[in-house]
Amino acid sequence: MSHPTLDPFEALQGALEPQYRLERELGRGGMGVVFLATDTTLDRRVAIKVVHPELAAHPSIVRRFLAEARTIARLRHPGIVAVHTAGTAKDLLYYVMDQVEGESLRQRLSRGGPLPLDQVTRIVADLAAALDAAGRAGVVHRDVKPENVLLETGTGRALLADFGIARAMAADGASSTGQGVAVGTPSYMSPEQASGEEVDTRSDIYALGVVAYEMLAGHPPFQGANRVVVSKHIAERPTPIERVRLDCPRSLAGAVMKALEKHPAERWQTGEELRQAVMGERALPPRQAGRRGIALAAAAVALAALGASVGLARRSDGPPSGVNPRHSILVLPFDNLRNDPAVDWMRDGSVSMLGLNLSQWNDLTVVDQGRLHDLLGQHELEPAQDIGLDMARRLARDAGVWTVVLGDFARAGDSLHLAARVYDVASGTRVSIARVDDRAGEDARSLFDQLAAKLLDLSGAPTDLPLGLARSTSQSLEAYRAYLTGVDQLNRWDLAGAERDLSRALVIDSSFGLAYYKLALTRGWLAGIDDSVADRAIVRATALSGNLPEHDRTVINAYRAFIGGEFAEARDLYQRLLTRDAGDADAWYGLGETWFHDTAGPDEAPAFTQAIRAFRRTLDLDPDYALAYDHVQSMLGKAAQTKPDYALVASDSFALATGPGGRPLVDSLALQAAIRRARAAGLTTARNWVATQPSTLRAHGAMVDA
Repeated sequence: MSHPTLDPFEALQGALEPQYRLERELGRGGMGVVFLATDTTLDRRVAIKVVHPELAAHPSIVRRFLAEARTIARLRHPGIVAVHTAGTAKDLLYYVMDQVEGESLRQRLSRGGPLPLDQVTRIVADLAAALDAAGRAGVVHRDVKPENVLLETGTGRALLADFGIARAMAADGASSTGQGVAVGTPSYMSPEQASGEEVDTRSDIYALGVVAYEMLAGHPPFQGANRVVVSKHIAERPTPIERVRLDCPRSLAGAVMKALEKHPAERWQTGEELRQAVMGERALPPRQAGRRGIALAAAAVALAALGASVGLARRSDGPPSGVNPRHSILVLPFDNLRNDPAVDWMRDGSVSMLGLNLSQWNDLTVVDQGRLHDLLGQHELEPAQDIGLDMARRLARDAGVWTVVLGDFARAGDSLHLAARVYDVASGTRVSIARVDDRAGEDARSLFDQLAAKLLDLSGAPTDLPLGLARSTSQSLEAYRAYLTGVDQLNRWDLAGAERDLSRALVIDSSFGLAYYKLALTRGWLAGIDDSVADRAIVRATALSGNLPEHDRTVINAYRAFIGGEFAEARDLYQRLLTRDAGDADAWYGLGETWFHDTAGPDEAPAFTQAIRAFRRTLDLDPDYALAYDHVQSMLGKAAQTKPDYALVASDSFALATGPGGRPLVDSLALQAAIRRARAAGLTTARNWVATQPSTLRAHGAMVDA
């Protein structure tokens, strides 16, 4: 097929007359030009889309295009733009469809800002119903985006256009099955579509979730270059929409966020399910959250371009391309095979003991005990429960790691048997099994040192790592067990219990560095950063941290700098932790604290802007983080005063409201809008706090104050 030399308007008119009379161009896009025309036979207006000549030059594209058009022409639904005919004429590839009087959703969004909630609800419900009809017919759109959504004038009805065209337009030679090449628009691609995997209606539901997010927030959940956006769709959890759109009701927010789940099985399975959820006709699943929350992997994602498409080189549910799956690990609580009460402390202790030793290798990502506690809470599991391989793999995926360890122990006389079964998370196959059998006496920690060495060998770690729990923690088993109990209390947010048990550990062993750090943290949360006990404890923890893994030393030094008022140094250290693990809620909270308390300059507004962003990121990762709520409420409360010193000029940005001598820096109308914004945000935050921690008095107090 040679390229036409005529102007597309003249060429198309010549090809389609006398049945169709072209009137004017309606718009241009990446795939072609759309013209308004009149069907002279039926005396009705239609739209005719002409594919760009360079695309129409591929015979395989022509075949797929006509095949898709025949399939779409059979779809009849009020939310789908009907296709009447398609064909080729004078080297032009075209199709004729209904003319919808109105504008595209992209045009509506380009006029500025988020859409009203009722309009978003109607649009999502209309489009979900359209996807349901298409899904029942076995049709996948593959390119749901604002440009392909038309809003009808008068009725306000939303319609989907260009069904199946994205697949037809794949580069010449692309598989007609939809596998092996990513076709569509990167900003709206589901993870499986971006990977070139086979897709179904659940992929369209994900894309509709992205569109809904953009209508609510005024921007899509991820922004940036195509490759960056695609990697984020695969590896990052979007900020919950209710934290971006503060007035968004839970029914709508929950429906949208479920549509954006990474794994298709965890999304709405049909368009009708999504429609019912948006309209409040379907109950949302209860949200579970731990103290620190769960973050998806922030691992590097290797992207590869194929023609004009963006694809991801990875296996389904596997690690990103180029990432060694043995370099990240989750250890689950070991089973006490004989339910022996004398050694039952090792069930939870196994996670701490192995985790501390494994962390001695900086190249290995280890899920710590606090994160595991939250993972289990997310799935309503207790550490004492038996966890099977399927659930273990799911927990590991949630944590973003690709090796999981299930183990058990049994005592026989003065001997102890340990076994650790190592599994590949992506395939579920057992990679290895490590066993240790030895006389242990009362202190079994040396056996866990041996087991850790075998697991590190499997990961390819150097053989000269300084392992040894007694060396890194305490020579006293009694002190170590008191420490484990205190850490468990801290993870459960029982600060008084944590202080009691950590203090008991230090009475037994006054050289226990980690116990000093956890005590400093507990006292800081209980009494504030000026607490003398916290100050003395963090100084001791720093002095005794030499044998700890680098991660633990960085955590301790960051908190020491923070308590000492060295906020810039503390920020650098917290940011170093976040570079390694962007899902570390404690590091985000620490970063927020450094900005919140760093008010040495004349203008608090920039520091508060950074602080509220860090605290909200903390709450994204862990909706139960009480102190993050407390700090957010404190800042919003100041901005909600009748004559505030600074104004909440956006959902997460503050500006100085008054200058020297009380001179206003924000005009009166803008200031009143900022005060209303701060009050609304404070009310939403208080409601979220009460919902996640209904027994917390401060949460209810915040609700009253809001």
